[in-house]
Amino acid sequence: MPRCLAVRIGGTFRVISGLILLSFLAGISKAQTVINVPADQATIQAGINIANSGDTIMVAPGTYGEHINFVGKAVTVKSSGGPSVTIIDGGANGSVVTFKNGETASSQLSGFTIRNGLQNGLAGGGILISGASPTITGNVITGNHAAIGIGIYINGGSPVIKNNTITGNDQAGAGDGGQGGGGILVSGTNSSAAAPQILENRITNNSVSSGGSGGGISVTYYSSPLIQNNLIQGNTAYNGGGGISLQSYNAPLVVQNVITNNSALGGGSGGGIWVSPGSSSPHIFLNNTIAGNTAFDQSSGIFVTGFGSNASFTNNIVVAASGQTAVTCNSTYSTISPFFSYNDAYSSSAQAWAGICDTTSQAGNISVDPQFAGAADFHLRSSSPAIDVGDNTRPNLPSTDLDGNQRIWDGNNDCMSTIDLGAYELHPSMGATISPTSLTFPSQLVGTTSSPQSATLTAVYSTCFQFASIQISGDFIQMNNCPTLGLPAGTSCTFSISFAPTAGGTRYGSLTGTSITGAAVNIALTGTGYKPTPVAAFSPTSLVFSPQIVTTASSSQTITVSNVGNAPLTIYSVTAMGDFVATNGCGSTLNAGASCPINVSFVPSTFGYRDGLIVVNENGDTSPQNLGLTGTGVDFYLNLVNTKIRGSSSVSYTLNLTPLGGSFGNPVVLSCSGLPSYSTCAFSPQQVVPGTVGASSIVTASIGEKTPSGNYLVTVTGTWGALSHSIQVPLGVTTH
Repeated sequence: MPRCLAVRIGGTFRVISGLILLSFLAGISKAQTVINVPADQATIQAGINIANSGDTIMVAPGTYGEHINFVGKAVTVKSSGGPSVTIIDGGANGSVVTFKNGETASSQLSGFTIRNGLQNGLAGGGILISGASPTITGNVITGNHAAIGIGIYINGGSPVIKNNTITGNDQAGAGDGGQGGGGILVSGTNSSAAAPQILENRITNNSVSSGGSGGGISVTYYSSPLIQNNLIQGNTAYNGGGGISLQSYNAPLVVQNVITNNSALGGGSGGGIWVSPGSSSPHIFLNNTIAGNTAFDQSSGIFVTGFGSNASFTNNIVVAASGQTAVTCNSTYSTISPFFSYNDAYSSSAQAWAGICDTTSQAGNISVDPQFAGAADFHLRSSSPAIDVGDNTRPNLPSTDLDGNQRIWDGNNDCMSTIDLGAYELHPSMGATISPTSLTFPSQLVGTTSSPQSATLTAVYSTCFQFASIQISGDFIQMNNCPTLGLPAGTSCTFSISFAPTAGGTRYGSLTGTSITGAAVNIALTGTGYKPTPVAAFSPTSLVFSPQIVTTASSSQTITVSNVGNAPLTIYSVTAMGDFVATNGCGSTLNAGASCPINVSFVPSTFGYRDGLIVVNENGDTSPQNLGLTGTGVDFYLNLVNTKIRGSSSVSYTLNLTPLGGSFGNPVVLSCSGLPSYSTCAFSPQQVVPGTVGASSIVTASIGEKTPSGNYLVTVTGTWGALSHSIQVPLGVTTH
């Protein structure tokens, strides 16, 4: 049995189960804590080893020569000073960081430089993830060496790799492997619903110098990563895919990356991207900018082979290096072209499209210079032919561009918000002016509409002023000739505004036109309303009712409502409050000079003084009219006098009837119930009028010879109409 503990709480002893106490103490011990390294623990791994789920291992700046393994724990390992001053050095002996015990997104690594890992002939020089789903953010992963998956190796699971710099990782001293992945290798099996996410990273200057593909990222086997918003630059692969190599039997998704200056050298293809889908494996590419990449076989931007018909390219910009081809479609395994729609593939001195690429079956493909802002700046100039020519309807479109700006925007001043090609959306400034900024209307009869006044809205800056809303407040109405889609920059439209007062006095309002960016123009509006005025008069302004028996209704009295103004009076409601009932004989409108009745009855719910109100809501006054009502409720009660007269076979009591609240002048009929068998009761008199001072009756209970002995309670009731009161009379019967 559990032991118990007695605890004093608020002056009272309470017994607490020992099991409950232990649970409470265990809860305290599991509270989240911060373990400081090296203040609390000398090494990061020591901190992880003693940590509980939810704890944070906070690492001070310094260089830590160790390898760390999260050993399945849901803990956060982060630096206090950031990756520039907080370094984990693997000493060229294995993976620097390991997740291989089913870690979840709650296992987090943030703010370190991860360097000098070495996996000779193996994977994951910097970080090794196997069957786990950690969160890796804000790190620099550099100078690591492995055969494959050099910077980060992912085998199964659904980790989040976000906002890291993965740079300068290679195969030096580690051998080589066909899966490649100088920056990241995604291998193993996962579904698109639980896929690795590679987001907002800088993946630069990594290499697989021999026997591998994917200098930046390699995706193999049944992997379905989301690769979005990354800079993939300056990476090198010996085989295909200097930037990215995709040869998955599942469904990877590549969205809005800048892939530039990567190389596929030793006989390789696809300087930017090398794609080889499986037989039923959708590979989707949306809004990527792929530029200036080089390949040994001259396929600069994208090289598609395998079952290429499963690859889909929409809204991408592909600019080839000089003398090379932008997009190449290989027919070795399939003669069916990949899906191309709304792409710009451009080569200044060679073919834009090569091989079996079909660019005409689907709409929107072009081959023109996209006019980047600079040699290394892939934003679009305002004159770019890639502006507003994409497809807004494709699934998985990002909501913002690589800069975080709204993704679908009107960039060419045609008032049609259409997505741009590539990773960046041109955002011309949107704005407008309005003149005048205030309008004042002369006095206007309430219920009528004034002549309109005008205001002119002009779209300024460089793109269409697209309306999110046009709102007008107060007693004003507007019409306009502004185009529904928006107002092109440099043009104007007109608002016609009228005043329609609903009440007298000064009336205020405003007109606000708001753009989809939140920019707004405003006009302050003022006008004065006037109208003939109804005036309500009440006679009398209060009613006093004669005493009335409780629960009964008095005769009605009348309050007369008169409209002494010069306009119709609207009566919104007539409400009786308290023990009173009102009948509205006025209807909803009372013409000037007319009168009408409000009939009021008193129905007291209890005896004594009662008051209430008639509340009249109408438009002739600024507040409701409260008309006072008073009356007195009359009732009676029964009282048994503590004397009784006992005969040989009967017992008698005196029953008093006392008036309450005033004179009770009606006859009260007396009766009894609950008598024992073979007995009766009688009253003398049967009917009693309490009057002003009260009255009494003798109640006699007669007991029969066969009445059983015992003590009984006989209920005596006095009734007048629906009003009744009862009292219980004790009756003791003894038989001999």
